[in-house]
Amino acid sequence: MKALKRQILIFVMIMSSVSYVHAYEDPFKEESAKISELYRKYEYSKAINMAHQLLTLAEEKFGEEHFFVVKTLNTLATFYHGQGRYAEAEPLYKRVLDIKMKNLGKDHPDLAGYLSNLAMLFHDQGRYVEAEPLYKRALNMKIKAFGEQHHDVGASLSNLAMLYHDQGRYAEAEPLYKRALEIQKRSFGEDHVYVTSYMNNIASLYHDQGRYAEAEPLYQRALEIRKKSLKKGHTDIGTSLNNLAGFYIEQGRYAETESLYQQALEIKIEAFGRNHPDVAALLNNLGLLYYKEGRYDESESLCGQALEITEEYFGKDHPHVAISLNNLAKLYHLQGKHSKAEKYYKMALEISKKVLDKDHPDILTVLNNLAMLYHGQGKYIDAEALYKRVLTMRMKSLGKNHSDVAASLNNLASIYVDQGKYDEAERDYKWALGIYEKCFDKNHVDIATVLWNMETLYKKIGKEKEAENLIERDAIISSGNQL
Repeated sequence: MKALKRQILIFVMIMSSVSYVHAYEDPFKEESAKISELYRKYEYSKAINMAHQLLTLAEEKFGEEHFFVVKTLNTLATFYHGQGRYAEAEPLYKRVLDIKMKNLGKDHPDLAGYLSNLAMLFHDQGRYVEAEPLYKRALNMKIKAFGEQHHDVGASLSNLAMLYHDQGRYAEAEPLYKRALEIQKRSFGEDHVYVTSYMNNIASLYHDQGRYAEAEPLYQRALEIRKKSLKKGHTDIGTSLNNLAGFYIEQGRYAETESLYQQALEIKIEAFGRNHPDVAALLNNLGLLYYKEGRYDESESLCGQALEITEEYFGKDHPHVAISLNNLAKLYHLQGKHSKAEKYYKMALEISKKVLDKDHPDILTVLNNLAMLYHGQGKYIDAEALYKRVLTMRMKSLGKNHSDVAASLNNLASIYVDQGKYDEAERDYKWALGIYEKCFDKNHVDIATVLWNMETLYKKIGKEKEAENLIERDAIISSGNQL
């Protein structure tokens, strides 16, 4: 059976930030600068310890609700958030929010940024139900304070759209992304570099839906504006090159992909040095390309380097480390190194369970990959149990019409075929196909995958007429995706 593509997690370079401007003099300017410098140098333990000391000093000198106390609490929360130490970040974000609500009232527009920070934390953990009302509340505060067309409203619309995007709620995400883009165009101009992030968001949505003809010009336009507006070698140009490369790799345009990844990697190394997570992400993505080209030794080397950098930067229990472990496990899996693959999948799973919500998509991806490993080894009972577990969890967290649910149904149907459970297989293939047709463009490669699997099933069980009805449609889709 054809395997669906969404098996290897890759790092996504997302740029989002919230800036706060205080009309007060920083009473510990020198100490604050030193903490920031330590963090920039990746000396996280020192930075966090010093921030805690500064917090204690500020509380003793000014009291627990002083603006500098709030600023330091928010800084600490941001540090913990960035390191994947979500359980430590959450109470700090909440304390900041409580102080601000007490001092400003529950509807003050300055609360919107703090609400968004907490929402982003929940979002990153896969706690989508908790994130959504916070994003909406922040959005409504900004609309009330600034009006419908303010650029801060555009930013909040984009945050909410990203949440819907990650949940597979594409029909809800698209109009919000478009509205956000139009607001930023009116605010800054059509060719302003700030607008490019919003172009990339819509391009990514179209990309995920298989609307390639709509996605490519947006990726290219964003890159063109950044090259025109920014200095040569700017990191945002590297991010655009990475985005376009990720688009080309799925279309099999490997020569173009490698060139773009190499350009992006050169930019990121020049800007950050080799030991930075953006560099790790690109090494990982380049490793994925080399795997697809059959360059296994090079692929393993790059993915191994990505893991080392990520562990050094974030520590061993960060979600990005789990992603790197998953990627290496998948590489070993596909090379037939099953024992090594299982070990790395389980390591990735252990880390993810520590820091993410139990229904987070990253956890479900690793479980699904482990099921595929067992499936390939003929361990059908173990594989089926995991496939069913992933399907149930995806339905619960993403809803019944998400493309990841369709992927689970396809995988479950495939193992039913291998076990001779043909009625169950046909049922689940049809279910998967129906979901994909709701989510994606009619020529999406995942639709072709399920059609091919159904054809194979029908031929196997003697339903030649049903198989013939699918062959032509599959051929049209497949030829349309070849270049």
